[in-house]
Amino acid sequence: MFTQNGLRRNKMISDYFSFVLQTFEHKRLRTWLTVLGILIGIAAVVALVSIGQGVQSAVTDIFSTIGTDKVIVTPGGFMGPQSGGMTAAKLTEKDVKIIENVRGVEHAIGILSKTIKIKYKDQTKYVSLFGMPTDKETMDIIKTIGFFEIEEGRLLKDGDKYKATIGKTISTGLFEKEVGIDDNIELDGHTFSVVGIYKTSGGMYDRLVRVPLDAARETFNEPDEVSMIFVQIKEGASPQEVKADVEDALRKTRNVEEGKEDFSVILSEQVIATVGSIIGTIELGLTGIAGISLIVGAIGITNTMYTAVRERTRDIGVMKAIGATDKDVIIIFIIESGFLGLVGGIFGVIVGVALGKAVEFLAAGPGMNLLQARVSPELIIFALSFSFLIGVISGALPARAAARISPVEAMRK
Repeated sequence: MFTQNGLRRNKMISDYFSFVLQTFEHKRLRTWLTVLGILIGIAAVVALVSIGQGVQSAVTDIFSTIGTDKVIVTPGGFMGPQSGGMTAAKLTEKDVKIIENVRGVEHAIGILSKTIKIKYKDQTKYVSLFGMPTDKETMDIIKTIGFFEIEEGRLLKDGDKYKATIGKTISTGLFEKEVGIDDNIELDGHTFSVVGIYKTSGGMYDRLVRVPLDAARETFNEPDEVSMIFVQIKEGASPQEVKADVEDALRKTRNVEEGKEDFSVILSEQVIATVGSIIGTIELGLTGIAGISLIVGAIGITNTMYTAVRERTRDIGVMKAIGATDKDVIIIFIIESGFLGLVGGIFGVIVGVALGKAVEFLAAGPGMNLLQARVSPELIIFALSFSFLIGVISGALPARAAARISPVEAMRK
């Protein structure tokens, strides 16, 4: 059996839902304009954070797969020029030989990287190409790297000339017809036979073609240059010490002073930390801008709730006349304002995820898929909780004003 207090509480809950329905049914334009500010802010935060998390996760996955026992040397600044970037700094086979003689280095692999046109069955696309040595020592190292695992066919081997191994996306998703083992592809007009297809890695390496270094040099008329050098560190050697020794050796042979290097020597953890720092700084700045939208949205909710208090003065009086306390009135209006924030958050998450995925799709250029949007459950929960909290805070003052209304004066209006 219900007590008098229980009946009263049920009446209050019924009134709350009635007020919420009135807000969305009878004041649609005002309500959606109020929600819009929260929606824009949450959408911006979700899109920015998801892209930042995606890029950082992709970089971490790549270098975790490569391993911490390797050093990467590139020309120019951080990560160097890729895919034919213009720079005066270059690495050559001479640098590869210099590095191989450094203490703590097991093996140095010079790789020629290009963005190229690939043609198959009258369709032409753009992908990235790695020209790499095919000697046994190099291929043994390659086998230890996760995104070089063969699913079908075989790896390149010594003696191969115009042979190629391709990523999973090139095999099954790039062209209308699937590219299989022994099929011929054209790379910038030169014919190569496919001998291997790699397992999917879920990233840019799925759109990569690998060919023997000699064939790449002949095809692209690059007799000596290398785009990057993979350095395998000897077991037990310190990566930091090897990095420092490689830098010293290259400074001497290239005749450059410390601090003025025309090359970069990079450790896996260094890349991950640097990328994380850069993304964090960008996210902080852009999230601050998105915060302005949230402030505007919060002001909109406050204004809407003050208007609702004025419009419902008589209703508040009736509620108090039948036993509602100031606390009951405050709770009703705070929950309603929180609901406005939550609705903005829900639609903001949807729009933010869509924007992130759209950026990921548009940024998937020739051979690259580094810019990814990864939406974690934690991000969604944070966005919805934060939007609800903004609504609650925005409705606090109007709710307090509603609670102060005298039932006698309210009934006269």
